[in-house]
Amino acid sequence: MLNLLLIDDNEDDRVLIIYELRREFPDLQIESIIDAESLHQALTTGNFNLVITDYQLRWNDGLTVLREIKTRYPSCPVIMFTDSGDQEIAVEAMKAGLDDYIIKSPKHYVRLRGAVRSALNRVETQQRADRLEMRLQALLNRLNVGVFRSTVDGHILEGNAAFLRLLGVRSLQDVQASNWQELFSPADVVLQNLNQEREVQLRRADGSYIWVSLSQTLSTTEAEPVIEGLIEDITAQKQAQEECDRLLMSERAARAEAQEANRIKDEFLAIVSHELRTPLNSILGWSQILSNRKMNEATLAKALETIQRNATLQGQLIDDILDISRIVQGKIQLNTRPVHLVTVINAAIENIRPTAEIKGIQVESLLDPEACQIVGDPERLQQIVWNLLSNAVKFTPSSGRVEVRLESVDSMAQITVKDTGKGISGDCLPYIFDRFRQAEPATTRVYGGLGLGLAIVRYLVEMHSGTVYATSEGEGMGATFTVQLPLMQSQNKLPLDQKPLILDNLPSLDGLRVLVVDDQTDSLELIAFILSEYGADVRTAPSASEALDAIAQSVPDILISDIGMPEEDGYSLLARVRALPAEQGGLLPAIALTAFAREEERVRALKAGFSRHVPKPVEPAELVIVVANLAGRI
Repeated sequence: MLNLLLIDDNEDDRVLIIYELRREFPDLQIESIIDAESLHQALTTGNFNLVITDYQLRWNDGLTVLREIKTRYPSCPVIMFTDSGDQEIAVEAMKAGLDDYIIKSPKHYVRLRGAVRSALNRVETQQRADRLEMRLQALLNRLNVGVFRSTVDGHILEGNAAFLRLLGVRSLQDVQASNWQELFSPADVVLQNLNQEREVQLRRADGSYIWVSLSQTLSTTEAEPVIEGLIEDITAQKQAQEECDRLLMSERAARAEAQEANRIKDEFLAIVSHELRTPLNSILGWSQILSNRKMNEATLAKALETIQRNATLQGQLIDDILDISRIVQGKIQLNTRPVHLVTVINAAIENIRPTAEIKGIQVESLLDPEACQIVGDPERLQQIVWNLLSNAVKFTPSSGRVEVRLESVDSMAQITVKDTGKGISGDCLPYIFDRFRQAEPATTRVYGGLGLGLAIVRYLVEMHSGTVYATSEGEGMGATFTVQLPLMQSQNKLPLDQKPLILDNLPSLDGLRVLVVDDQTDSLELIAFILSEYGADVRTAPSASEALDAIAQSVPDILISDIGMPEEDGYSLLARVRALPAEQGGLLPAIALTAFAREEERVRALKAGFSRHVPKPVEPAELVIVVANLAGRI
């Protein structure tokens, strides 16, 4: 869109001029200027491409207006269309930059249109040239290839914008006063093999270095020889190559690590198979013997003790695998409360003592009651100590000794488990708490276990904001494991005589009516037998529907239900029970006794309305205590 500024204070002349111009240039935008104020505003805005002005104006003369326009917009065409035929005025106007001088008369309107046409053509040509220059300039500004010319002795003659950007300068004057060969490393590279492309380092104005590709040609077409060249930043390519080399090395290391991880995984699976099958062999073997042969009381007691010990071992192996799975998924949660560490450690010692006595290992303890109070999960804390004790007993030969010490070190409770056993080599010590790590090959193992216990210990200790580490003077020199846990603040301590409830004898369940629901006959009969032995009146149901029939006949005091049952599971059963009126069993206390032992299953069971969640396999004493507690017997 082209805009014309028409400066004329004679309305009749303006009308004629506009009429003549509209005939040939219908799209031309014409703005009329009739006084000094409107001229000032138009010149300030600058929104015009061509000017037609009269010489004789009421507020000024055309020559002064012409000079003002050319001062601000020197490339704008100006045509003077006037009644004045004074040649001196015409000459002065031409000297001031006027493009055409036309006398007002009817026959000269044709010439005016021609002058306007010629001026508009020049404007359009200039606009195209300007647009082309802008595009070329924009293209050059986007290029990352610098183009330059220099003298043989290194003084820059010309350089494009990309060249200046590479050097980190604003103008050629910043580098023309110096020898730019000195910016390269090595400095004499520009004079060596001019026709050969080189990769060199360039020092920029800020002192930083970049890698560039430099190609130069010696030109002798001018009076003095000059060097013409191209320079391109290849820092990114260099860095990419270096990163590629680094990634290649990293990939080789990762492949080696993956191969080692696969080896450890395969070895671990072999160990799992071995460790699970070994106790199973004893359990099945003695079970078949007991069912097929009669034996004396000593052999019978040995068989039962062996079955119990191996079943406990297998349960511990499964628990370790489940704990590692929870650790990997970040799903282990702590039920924290004030804890007496002396009680926790003594309980762990009592659990491990039968195994130690079989091997003839003496377990000694030295526990400082002043260092015993922390905030933590008592079950997980006992698991930490038991795992360390189990590990110590496992690797200590017969007639050896295991020492457990509890003391206060600064603001920490420090538990130390020291043994006189196999010890740890310096090569294995840094990896002793890693998952699946075993010092022994899978096929020549002397000691059992999955290699998970110490990894679980470290994770649980860290969840309690503590630390654990191991020391050993070497193989055959024993090992020491040290756990440090934050002590409870003094104002939050419990009285030292406030001990957990310890029962010498299990509570009686006499007269307690219990309904047990489980689709597995063996499990159903076992639970019923245990509770009956302690006086409970037990009814059984192998399915949810039969359990509902039993409740309809007589509401029990306690409901114990499995979760995973065919057709209708324990959750559905409890939902139907809770829908009953209170007098028909809707508020019946319920225990979920299930093999679904993960933490999320416990949370789900409690949210579903179960009063307790007890994972299988359950110790008979634990089951009796849970039932008695729920019934208010303890």
